[in-house]
Amino acid sequence: MVHELPWSGLKGKRMGALKAGLHVIDTINEWTGTIASFLVLVVAGIASYEIVCRYVFNSPSEWSFEMSGFLFLGYAVLGGGYTLLHEAHVRTDIFYSRLSARRRAMLDVMTAALFFVFTFAFTWQGWRLAWTATLTGDHSGTPWNPPIYIVMWLLPIGGALLFLQGSAKFIRDLLVVAASPRDEPSQTGDKDVEY
Repeated sequence: MVHELPWSGLKGKRMGALKAGLHVIDTINEWTGTIASFLVLVVAGIASYEIVCRYVFNSPSEWSFEMSGFLFLGYAVLGGGYTLLHEAHVRTDIFYSRLSARRRAMLDVMTAALFFVFTFAFTWQGWRLAWTATLTGDHSGTPWNPPIYIVMWLLPIGGALLFLQGSAKFIRDLLVVAASPRDEPSQTGDKDVEY
């Protein structure tokens, strides 16, 4: 997703560095989300395999349900930054969509604190869980009994990716808010008008 920004206040190397940094964050989340999206196909394949094993051969596997859960966790947490990049999170936008791009950015800046508190808590607690599970060598305790510390590391990684994408959005929103009114796009409310 390409974002156009009102760069009038930034000059030279600072502008280039900011653009490059935002582009790196966007690219990381674009690739991570795209790769994670294929995990749904793997989960569907595992579910199909389990159905055939269970109902055709009367031989259910010990690992399929748990592996599907692990993969779906990866899909969900690694896709958060991608979803934010494409502005696809669920929101009630009965009023939001009617605002100009600048007013939407103002509202997003005002509510960013909630986002950052959530993502910090999610990342911190995910890191604590993953670190503890790694130190203790936790396993699931099921008949398959895989190590769960590997999967637990998806929590802080996904939280960090979401935090980075939220930071990029926050910077873009600040630039939109700081732009002079003549730089503001028309009040179309369309998602095509992006900053």
